[in-house]
Amino acid sequence: MTKEIIHTLQGGKIAPQSSQGNPNHADTKDGRSQVVRGDEVVFRLGPEFSKGSMAFQKTSPFGGSLAVQYGDTLTIPGSAKLGVYVYDCTGTDRQGREIKSAGGGELEVIVP
Repeated sequence: MTKEIIHTLQGGKIAPQSSQGNPNHADTKDGRSQVVRGDEVVFRLGPEFSKGSMAFQKTSPFGGSLAVQYGDTLTIPGSAKLGVYVYDCTGTDRQGREIKSAGGGELEVIVP
C-alpha cells in the first residue's frame, strides 16, 4: 500500500500533516514521517497550494537526485540507510504567494 505524506500550511510553515491514525498516511508526528524499506511513498500538497517543490538537504533515501516531485510514487529502496532525512519545501498558495520552509519535514527510515 502506498503511504501518503501530505504537506499543509501550519503556522506559516509548510510541514507534513499528522497522520492521526489514518492507515493511508505514513506514520507522521511533529514533522517526522516514519517509513520502512520497501514502502511506497507519495508526497502531496494540501488544497491551499496550487504548486510546489521539495528537496532533501544532504542525502535522499531514494538515492540519486535530492529533488522529489509532488504526486510521484517513490519506493524506499532496500539499500536505504536507516536514519533521518531532512527536506525543504516550497509552495505557492492560491493567492500566488510563495512560501519557503527550510527543514519543512523529516523522513525517517526505521526497522519495522
